[in-house]
Amino acid sequence: MKKDRKISCYCLGSYRFIALLFATMLTCGSAFSQHGNRTIFGIVKDETGEPLPGASVSIKKLKTIDAVQSVATDVNGHFQLTFPSNIREIIVSYIGYKSRIITLNNNNKYEIVLASDTRMIDEVVVTGLFTRKANTFTGAVSTLRGDDLRRLGNQNVLQSLKNLDPSFLQIENLSSGSNPNSLPEFQLRGSSTVSSIQGEYASNANQPLFILDGFETELTKILDLDMNQIESLTILKDATAKAIYGSKAANGVIVIETKRPAAGRMKVAYNGNINIETPDLSSYKLCNATEKLQVEKMAGLFTSENSESQINLDQTYSAKLREVLAGVDTDWMAQPVHTGIGQKHSINLEGGDTSMLYGVDLSYNKITGVMKGSNRSTFSGGITLSYRLKKLIFRNKLSVDYNSNNDSPWGTFDKYCQMNPYSRIYDQNGRLIKSYSYTNNKNIDANYYNPIYNSTLNCIFNNTYTNITNNFYIEYQLKENLKLTGRFGIVRKTTTEDTFKPANHTDFIDYTDAYRKGSYRKSNGVYTDINADAGVNYSAQLKKHLFFFNSQINMSNNVYSTAIMTAEGFPNDKMDDITFGVQYEKNGKPTGTEGISRSCGGLVSFNYSYDDRYLFDANYRLTGSSETGSRHRWGSFWSLGTGWNIHNESFLKHCTIINRLKLRGSFGYTGSQGFSSYDAMPTFVYYSDASYNGMIGSYVKGLANPYLKWQQKYDTNIGMDIVLWKSRINGRFDYYISDTKGMITNVTVPLTTGFSTYVANLGETENKGYEAYLNLNVLQKGRNFMNIYGSLAHNTNKLKKISNSLRAWNEKKDAKMTSLPAVKYYEGYSMNAIWAVKSLGIDPQNGKEIYLKKDGSVTYTYNTADQIVCGDTQPKFNGNIGANGEFKGVGFSITANYRWGGQIYNQTLVDKVENAQLQYNVDRRVFTDRWQKAGDNARFKAITDQTTTYPTSRFVEDYNTFTLSSLSVYYDFYNCTFMKKCFLERLKVAIYTNDLFVISSVKTERGTSYPFARTFSLSVQATF
Repeated sequence: MKKDRKISCYCLGSYRFIALLFATMLTCGSAFSQHGNRTIFGIVKDETGEPLPGASVSIKKLKTIDAVQSVATDVNGHFQLTFPSNIREIIVSYIGYKSRIITLNNNNKYEIVLASDTRMIDEVVVTGLFTRKANTFTGAVSTLRGDDLRRLGNQNVLQSLKNLDPSFLQIENLSSGSNPNSLPEFQLRGSSTVSSIQGEYASNANQPLFILDGFETELTKILDLDMNQIESLTILKDATAKAIYGSKAANGVIVIETKRPAAGRMKVAYNGNINIETPDLSSYKLCNATEKLQVEKMAGLFTSENSESQINLDQTYSAKLREVLAGVDTDWMAQPVHTGIGQKHSINLEGGDTSMLYGVDLSYNKITGVMKGSNRSTFSGGITLSYRLKKLIFRNKLSVDYNSNNDSPWGTFDKYCQMNPYSRIYDQNGRLIKSYSYTNNKNIDANYYNPIYNSTLNCIFNNTYTNITNNFYIEYQLKENLKLTGRFGIVRKTTTEDTFKPANHTDFIDYTDAYRKGSYRKSNGVYTDINADAGVNYSAQLKKHLFFFNSQINMSNNVYSTAIMTAEGFPNDKMDDITFGVQYEKNGKPTGTEGISRSCGGLVSFNYSYDDRYLFDANYRLTGSSETGSRHRWGSFWSLGTGWNIHNESFLKHCTIINRLKLRGSFGYTGSQGFSSYDAMPTFVYYSDASYNGMIGSYVKGLANPYLKWQQKYDTNIGMDIVLWKSRINGRFDYYISDTKGMITNVTVPLTTGFSTYVANLGETENKGYEAYLNLNVLQKGRNFMNIYGSLAHNTNKLKKISNSLRAWNEKKDAKMTSLPAVKYYEGYSMNAIWAVKSLGIDPQNGKEIYLKKDGSVTYTYNTADQIVCGDTQPKFNGNIGANGEFKGVGFSITANYRWGGQIYNQTLVDKVENAQLQYNVDRRVFTDRWQKAGDNARFKAITDQTTTYPTSRFVEDYNTFTLSSLSVYYDFYNCTFMKKCFLERLKVAIYTNDLFVISSVKTERGTSYPFARTFSLSVQATF
């Protein structure tokens, strides 16, 4: 009976809703029938008289049931609006300007002037959870507009960001170069933990947190993000700014907000790009065929005390010489590279009224790398819907991304740099030569394979991912100063990896078992993230007191799993599916990883200002996690900040020179994690290769640590903001000290425990530095402007405390002598230190290297115990300088970055000059500054000296660089007469170049595994 009653009530409610909807339609119809329509015309301008294209002009509703009509101004600022004649007011708005309500009279033509709104993006701090007035906020932040980022390039947002803010530093990778499929490493204000021994976290232990539209995301998502969708980017640097993210914010936070749909008629925006990448091989100085043959002769490779051997060596030399005289000088470096031509397209549709907004975006980005066969393709699509019902706002954003990338089948670039230029690629019959016979430093002949051969086979090096993200937002304006918010986000990501090499690949040349030749590695991963939060935003102003209060509760659930298998036995390259495999790899089996992470917590944030002069911020975040130890499930993270707007004091309030002068300071704790989901708890693993009485046993995987917790970073920041002469000069300065305590590290334990190490919070690091920014607005007249800007950053790093495991690490590195300096960690020294033995140079009398021992004595014997800090890879200063501007539609932007101070170990001089392996090609410097006879003052040992050169201060060089990182020129057609007559609202053409040249104090090879590239791009933007 109750069920029937519910159904009856439901039906009755449905009938009432339909009747109300019908009555509403009748009311709207009668309203329009009772009042005729009128049409008005007009133009919208800024304060300088320049037209504002794309400004929104809409009627002000008399009742909530009134339909909303709105239009956007054309390229010349003109509009035409038709509406019921009973409407008395219209609303005019434009991004960056104050909206106006215009009262209508009997006129049909209107000229409307909008005033610039200085409270827009530059005056609001977007934290990803809420916004703050920049004038009352005490945190250290950098806020950039989407246009600022796009002006510097169209590759990806982080490439532009590193050229604008020196605190956001990309760690130079001289191996990966411009590989589009290699994830770069970024740091914000230095490194706070030891990354080289963090296992699965080695690539991101010091990476900042990325927030996209209020939700945490990963680096790959940001790199593949369509730059045209970005509205603003904010860097949260100090404790006051980033403490709201608590346990994940120690390395800084990058907050990115994408564009939201704008009201008005449907607009269609298109962006198209043609991108050209050319290999930059200017750092390579290899020998040509004549020079390489001469090097081999000088090294004695064609000399023997045995007369019979000498005859063979003479024949070998003569054969090579004939090839050289015949003109053979193969450019091996040119073989695996080409000019990559890529393309990028995006289209966006948006429109709606004040009640319902919609946005649809589609994009395709194809990056073609400079190594043949290397590419990366990303397809993205999204739908944004926003609905307002009185005080309630619903917004949902669904996005789908698909990425497929391929590594080059030509292998790594260094294999081609090794090939001797006197060797032909093809024989006289035009067939590819598979191998060559070369002589090494010990006069031993061996076969060395042509790296081009593998590129002729059907190999697979493919990775894909599909990312589906849905973010739902709800807001309820309970009162004018009280708002309730809720958010729910879900991410589902699947990944695949396929690596296939057939039996005739050179990797299997030495295999004798035919069933083991050829391999296929396949991996599949699934990741699911669920995040939800609910919050309250409250503000109040009592005379001169202004309060902002935010609170939030949140929860998250992260589940991931991967399955990996490798099969062997693929007779030919046509059998390119894993099901053709004969067996699993030798001693192998399917493997994988999985993990579950859950967290919940709450946040309280408070902002106070008195008379817009004295400022105060306080934040407290409580977080509970399933990953930390049972004794430390919950962590507290907090910050306090204070500020003083000196420009609002009576003695400066009427000063026309100083527009803003703010002092601020903050301190507090944030956290970060550097361990896996199960390091804190005992985890059991089943035996897979043994049983007892038909039963399968298990064993403990690792020693649990119930006290394991987050790393805690204590930040202290003092800063100043200054604006002079009506924003003609803008400056900012920050000084900071960051101490990381409880650094995650391995701790050694007696083997009697059954384990060698366990994960614990032992270790402390300190980062100390400052940042300075200056912008000069030398021209601002309407749309014409010109800016000159510069920035500088300085950071020093020091280990204050290490664990016994790190001491054991150092001893292990000392015991294993290599020609490459080992990464070592000692208290009181930088984590970026270069450890080597101090050298006094080459002894002129005998050509041996003289070493300086720690006790001050000299020796010819190398000993790792004598290693000291001979340099630091961290630059002393780094920054950017540049300018941008526009005049009558013609605009430009030029940016260069620099680094000064710091050192580098020139491994090129070791590997290709002094310790050159003569079976391969070598650097031209092998001829110069070599010791030959007694009395020679030389930098390098004799070419006949085949002893290994271990890390020595001779190869530590000061590393200063100057890079023209971005240059662009564009033309906006808004002034052209044809724009007034065609259907286009906006048309803009731009040309970009990136990394045009690098001036360096060190001559070393750059891009050894994958070359660096110069990028050129032609871009077209059109709005319909």
